[in-house]
Amino acid sequence: MEQINFLNIEYFFLLIYNFFTGSKGAELPVHIYNLWITYAKISTLIVLFLLSVSIYSYIKLRGIRYKEKKFYKEVLVKESAEKVRDSRWDHVEQLVLSDNENDWRQAVIEADVMLDEMLKNMGYAGDTLGERLKSIEGSDFETLNDAWEAHKIRNQIAHAGSDYHFDRRTAQHAINLFRNVFRANYVI
Repeated sequence: MEQINFLNIEYFFLLIYNFFTGSKGAELPVHIYNLWITYAKISTLIVLFLLSVSIYSYIKLRGIRYKEKKFYKEVLVKESAEKVRDSRWDHVEQLVLSDNENDWRQAVIEADVMLDEMLKNMGYAGDTLGERLKSIEGSDFETLNDAWEAHKIRNQIAHAGSDYHFDRRTAQHAINLFRNVFRANYVI
């Protein structure tokens, strides 16, 4: 057996360099080169597959989180509504059936307070009911327009006072709008 009495480090690094750059200056055995190409192709396919699985999983997870958030929001609203519903909403409906205009005003204002509490319990941000309504996305709250319209009637009552012409029909319309909002959100 022949002994090696020198080591050419430069030649060793040249082989490594040529291997990674694909240069044919230092010939590698063909089977090693073909093995490397096959490895690169398989690795690329595996990475693409794992990337696809990751994207698919992320999309599905977002969908699950959205449904879960919606479900728990409905549960919270139902629980808070059960505590408040009976006495307060019944009182509002009794007030609107009265013949007294001041009772109608009080019914609309009380329903507006209930709407504000409902939105607070649902976790919408804002210092006032108007700010909370602005923070709601239409896709999350199907009766958002009814809530806005009812709140505007309440604002007219509150800001104009006795100068605001308020009749039974307007009062019943406002209460019906509040009723739509509360039913859609399981308050009544």
